[in-house]
Amino acid sequence: MLTSFDAFMPAPGGSAYQMSTLALMRHAEYLNLEDGAQGIVAYALHPGEVPTDLGLTTPKFLHAKPIDRPDLAADTIVYLDKTEFLQKREEIVSGDKLKLKLAT
Repeated sequence: MLTSFDAFMPAPGGSAYQMSTLALMRHAEYLNLEDGAQGIVAYALHPGEVPTDLGLTTPKFLHAKPIDRPDLAADTIVYLDKTEFLQKREEIVSGDKLKLKLAT
């Protein structure tokens, strides 16, 4: 699932987008929790700062910030799949190293 770190950066006009990205992160967590035993694995990924039409609805001072290309997330996923990332799976899973945790 593609999400965004904007979930943690409240800004005027961004409530629907920011809350939906946070909900997607939590949805990925629940898919793993509830359906992991059936082989379902879900990841929530931030694709980088990619220029989009939605981004143009933000305040003008943010328009120059997006500089990444859409293939950034795809290339990263392929790279991680072919590297030591998968060899460290047990360490990552047992240590909850890729999980988002909200403070209570």
